[in-house]
Amino acid sequence: VAVGLALRFGVAAWRRWEADAYRRAALAECRTLRMAVSRDPDVARALPVLVKRTALAAFPRESVAGLTGAAWLAFLDATGRTHAFADGPGRALVPLAYDPRATLDRPATEALLDVVQRWITEHRPC
Repeated sequence: VAVGLALRFGVAAWRRWEADAYRRAALAECRTLRMAVSRDPDVARALPVLVKRTALAAFPRESVAGLTGAAWLAFLDATGRTHAFADGPGRALVPLAYDPRATLDRPATEALLDVVQRWITEHRPC
């Protein structure tokens, strides 16, 4: 019985680890972007793509692909159980995604990276 339980828990842990591969990859990309903030002022431009790609890996395409603007930020807030996108530094994702002139200074980029990293770590289905 003990061997059977250990095997069952081992398989469940392996499945969770495999299911979170997209999350580990996104967090690794966040770390890389964070290291580049001091050298490259346009690092923030990569964040909207990273968040959308992560959301597409975690949620059904039909629920994510068509979201833009306020609806996109509301989705991120709901799935991350936060208000940091609609009412905080995460608001910057929308102009960064659609306005080629949009830029962020270093503190704003770091704040946005914090919010994105927290969402990647903590998001769950609604």
